[in-house]
Amino acid sequence: SNSFHGRDLFAPVAGMLHCGNGPPGVPRSLDWNRYIDWPDPLLEIIYIDNYGNAMTGISGYSAKKNFDIEVNNCYVGYANTFSDVSIGQPFWYVNSNGLVEIAVNQGSAAEILSLVVGSSINIGKNRES
Repeated sequence: SNSFHGRDLFAPVAGMLHCGNGPPGVPRSLDWNRYIDWPDPLLEIIYIDNYGNAMTGISGYSAKKNFDIEVNNCYVGYANTFSDVSIGQPFWYVNSNGLVEIAVNQGSAAEILSLVVGSSINIGKNRES
């Protein structure tokens, strides 16, 4: 993820290494594709964090960045990171779990877009790019 790998992945592993532990998990070959056996997309909000970011059941691997996501009659476009959009603007990105997440730069997507767990989403219109 372009947004939270330092917090979600690198910091915990650095702490483990500092304490003398080896890195967690099983080593994988470089050509391993963790998305290949993912189930079909779940077109709804599956989790909302304390900041109001709304995780979907859509694999980031399958998401096309030139498409908007429609939620509650609003179209939300893709951005690579929070700083790519204006403060208060909703967008979607691929989170560190490899899932599409809807967020607002310095705001709550859940509040601004009236989202709850189970809210339906659609892959919206194609933006020419």
